[in-house]
Amino acid sequence: MSIEAPNEIKLMVALGYVTIDGDCWRWNRGHQSRGYGMAGRKLIHRIAYETFNGPITNGHEVDHTCFIKDCLNPAHLEAVPQSVNRERSAERYRQAMEKRRATMLAKGTCRKGHPYSLENTRIDTRGSRVCKTCANDNARKYRERAA
Repeated sequence: MSIEAPNEIKLMVALGYVTIDGDCWRWNRGHQSRGYGMAGRKLIHRIAYETFNGPITNGHEVDHTCFIKDCLNPAHLEAVPQSVNRERSAERYRQAMEKRRATMLAKGTCRKGHPYSLENTRIDTRGSRVCKTCANDNARKYRERAA
């Protein structure tokens, strides 16, 4: 759902605080470590939601339906119970990991060009492929530095 940016957002764009990126209104200033936009000590998406939609119901969190953590377009923000927000976050994470695994599987060689074959590949504790040739080279270099 796309809505016209109000004058307040247009002013923030003119001042360089916000960038219009497709339908998303991206915050350009401070961010916390997890990627959410901050204005002082407040999360910018919460400020935007409350400005355009009213107060956030007790026990609810603001979820980004666009998956962009610094988006403040109210059409992309939805107040949902914490459990729903956690479920959606977990599902997004699972989808991202599946996409990453598919990309890895489609790739037939490691970064240095060694083949991912049964003889040259092991799976680490995170489920990622490890090139045995590269792992052996790295271990040898480590032992040489330590000696």
